[in-house]
Amino acid sequence: MTNGWRARDYLALIPPKKGEILRIAGWGADNSVDPVPGTHATTGQVQVSTVRTGTVGVHGYAPNPDTSACLYDSGAPYFLERANQAPLLVSVESTGPDCPHNQEETTSRVDNIIAWINQATG
Repeated sequence: MTNGWRARDYLALIPPKKGEILRIAGWGADNSVDPVPGTHATTGQVQVSTVRTGTVGVHGYAPNPDTSACLYDSGAPYFLERANQAPLLVSVESTGPDCPHNQEETTSRVDNIIAWINQATG
């Protein structure tokens, strides 16, 4: 990797734990009724509710229980924030119910594709 970039400094090497708080950052619509792509910046916190082989389930945490990804947020990052360190990318948006919602959102884990990421990024 160039310029000292190391995957382990920015990408989660292990799955998150149930109960951990993650930050979502997205740029999608703000509802599912009349969605317009790329019109709404979203950031908030979600809590890990399930960890499966390839996915992480999350629920809204802050600022509201219905903090969630929305249409056009596919691929939006979910980060584990760490004191005095760069945040770790844990997962990316995959699918979920219409938004906003307080149900489980499905995200795709990053830790189980680290080898592919390293290969693809050189």
